[in-house]
Amino acid sequence: MMMTWVPRDITDEYPAIPRTRFSFRGRDVEGPGISIWAEHVLAHEPMVLPLADDLSMEDTAIIGCATVTGVGAVLGSAKVQPGNTVAVFGIVVVVINVLAGAQIAEARRIIAIDLNDEKLEFAKEFGATDVINASEVDPVETVKDFTGGGVDFAFDAIGAEVTLHQIVEVAKPGRLGASRGGTAVIVGVSQGPITIPQGLFPLGERHLIGSLGGSSHPVADYPQYLEWYREGALPPDKMVTKKCQSLDEINEGVRALAAGEISGRSVIVYKRPE
Repeated sequence: MMMTWVPRDITDEYPAIPRTRFSFRGRDVEGPGISIWAEHVLAHEPMVLPLADDLSMEDTAIIGCATVTGVGAVLGSAKVQPGNTVAVFGIVVVVINVLAGAQIAEARRIIAIDLNDEKLEFAKEFGATDVINASEVDPVETVKDFTGGGVDFAFDAIGAEVTLHQIVEVAKPGRLGASRGGTAVIVGVSQGPITIPQGLFPLGERHLIGSLGGSSHPVADYPQYLEWYREGALPPDKMVTKKCQSLDEINEGVRALAAGEISGRSVIVYKRPE
């Protein structure tokens, strides 16, 4: 089976899914009805989808999280079209899925921006046609140089104010009375208020949209993701670059993630009951 944090078949008429509430280190936490890092999970039925017996749970584990968020942002929220240009900021596993989604959408140019050369090389494996190290050059001006003024779609999965400004700036401007500008897509959740510099709006007539869970409908989208996986068009298995062999290794997994040592996603492999 597959777990998902996006209800599989929710509609406007469907009742809201109860959220998980618990206390952690003296702080009240509220989540979307599913949690991780546990050997047993009690989940609402809409948060579970069947998985064919011939598919590995380890290799497809991230579909219910990073893939639905990243690929969904491209195909569901932004609706990137063949021939469009795309820029992505911050090479985390969600952005790797944004790259893969842009490649599936047949984007003409896919530009990956990060501060780490190793992560930029990793991005090339998933569809990046160009890479920019933002510690060496001005990423905004470089994207504009690459594309002749800006991209059709720019994605941010970091949620920081600086990257929000950058995706808005690299979205190509429109022409008053003639055409609308490009679209900046916020995928990452910010940790506080974010402002937009004066002059970017409404000048340029750009679009700024948010994408939560890829605007997805898992009951329809997940089978398509799995079909792309079978065909080799979407490789979630290659995005998993570290596997913890039991819950006992979780502290090392978290440390490696925080230290930036994991290019893709780490997963915990649980032993099946005898």
